[in-house]
Amino acid sequence: MTFEKIHLKLHRKDFIPAENLLPIVKEKGNYDRFIDLLTKVGEDSKWDLREVYYNPLTIKSLKQTFAKKSSSLWVFKNKDKDVGFCQTAPVEDLTTLFNQSSGISEIYKIGLFPEYIGKGLGKSYLTSVLTEIFKNHHTVYLNTRDTNVVNSVPFYQKLGFEVFKTEILPNDLIHG
Repeated sequence: MTFEKIHLKLHRKDFIPAENLLPIVKEKGNYDRFIDLLTKVGEDSKWDLREVYYNPLTIKSLKQTFAKKSSSLWVFKNKDKDVGFCQTAPVEDLTTLFNQSSGISEIYKIGLFPEYIGKGLGKSYLTSVLTEIFKNHHTVYLNTRDTNVVNSVPFYQKLGFEVFKTEILPNDLIHG
């Protein structure tokens, strides 16, 4: 079994900020908190069963990334209740691809808890995150796959993201 991985980018000049942003709280990157949120958000897409989260080298790399001052864990709030999250971090290995020497941030994971999907909240939460990212970065990169939430690519495109690459990859579920 395979999946399609779709790579998207958004430049600050193409971003249209919105009003009435929903509240997000910036927490210090923490691997255990990330895995907890990832499991809740990605339950339907089986994010927590992906091989990458069982690989010791990947776990070590993620912990190092999340420990960096420039890494951010944005938690989406509805009153005092968590409703989703977004993990972001600057990336250096994409500078050649985007023909710029710095200023690229990756949205590593983003999502709402299942009970909040389809209520029109995603755009406002993502716009809140993008508003924060674009204070210090020029380009935002993210990737998604066809096995994630239905219609994720059109959702990102409505916010200005552009698909620049797609690829077919082997299934990476541990218990698939």
